[in-house]
Amino acid sequence: MVKKENHMFWQRIKNTGIFNVDGLFHMMRDYLISQDFEFHEVSVKHKVPSSAGWEEEYEWRATKKINEYIKFEVKVFMHLYNIREIEVVKEGKKQTLHQGSIEIWLRPTVIMDYEQRFAGNAFLIALQDWFHEYVWKHELDDIWEDEVYYRCLKFHRAIKEYLDFETKTNASEDRW
Repeated sequence: MVKKENHMFWQRIKNTGIFNVDGLFHMMRDYLISQDFEFHEVSVKHKVPSSAGWEEEYEWRATKKINEYIKFEVKVFMHLYNIREIEVVKEGKKQTLHQGSIEIWLRPTVIMDYEQRFAGNAFLIALQDWFHEYVWKHELDDIWEDEVYYRCLKFHRAIKEYLDFETKTNASEDRW
């Protein structure tokens, strides 16, 4: 299995204010599932609450098989800190929301040979390297990396829309 990661593709959302943590998590999970990704919660860390509020860290992984050789992976890392529950009146109804800070990191990745057909011996590994360098180089660099990047960018925009950011639009929203 070969992962094609580009560290320039990290996408970050940072918000301090009032938001619904449970609603945000459900929206993010439902969005990934609606895009035919398999959703996995990798880890959850809950730290002891302090006077500033509670703190949690989440790591999720969403994968989508594109063909028999290519799979997309979107890693989601969330850090919530200084979170407190507050009651607000919204549209005449009393709701319990959360106040604090949240930081979300999204990382799109292309995984090649996820079934490990080329694993096992040196000849197959050399054949795979040749295959990546000469046969599929254009498709990997210009098609698959772009597609997973723009899919992740749409996910990024959906999160910003849910958090009611002013910059909800995306210059490249018509791709993939």
